[in-house]
Parts: sequence; C-alpha cells; structure tokens
Amino acid sequence: MSQEDLLERLASAFERNNQLLEQLIVDRQPKPKCMPLADAWKELGYKNYKACYRKVINGHYRVGHEVEDRRSPGAYNPEYWLDIEACRERNKVIPAKRSV
Repeated sequence: MSQEDLLERLASAFERNNQLLEQLIVDRQPKPKCMPLADAWKELGYKNYKACYRKVINGHYRVGHEVEDRRSPGAYNPEYWLDIEACRERNKVIPAKRSV
C-alpha cells in the first residue's frame, strides 16, 4: 500500500469520525419545552400545520394549559406556542377521561 493510499484512507476515516461525533452532539441537545405552532406540529407528529392548528381551535389543546397565546398587545392574530410534553400527555388520555 502506498503512502498516498494510506493518507487517503486516514482522511476518509477521520471525516466519518467527525460526522458521527457531530451527529451525537446534535442528538444530545435538549429540545425546547415550548415551541411555536409553526415548529411544534412536526415535533408532535402531525401531517401538516393545519392539522395541529385544528386541535388548538377545537379545544383539544387548551389555551392556558398546553397552549400559550403570545400575541403582542393590541394584535388581532394569535401567536400560539405549545408545551410539547403537556401536549403529549394530553394525547395519551382517552377522550372519555379528558377534563375540559
């Protein structure tokens, strides 16, 4: 094996090692507790933004419990932020046992 091949293999192994380390670091980063609805729908596993938005509008996720409305004073449109863990707990409870 030539010195050139050895250096090429070493560089390739080094690059793979860096990719694995980078992936481990990203996976260990804590996820935020509250997220805007625009990001939360992906984290909760909905197909799209509207499906999660309907859950908020229909009252499945309750404002003041699982949802925060962070709109600016005087603003008309709400800016919903969801507590991911609270939403997951709410999803686990069967409909007959849910309190309003």
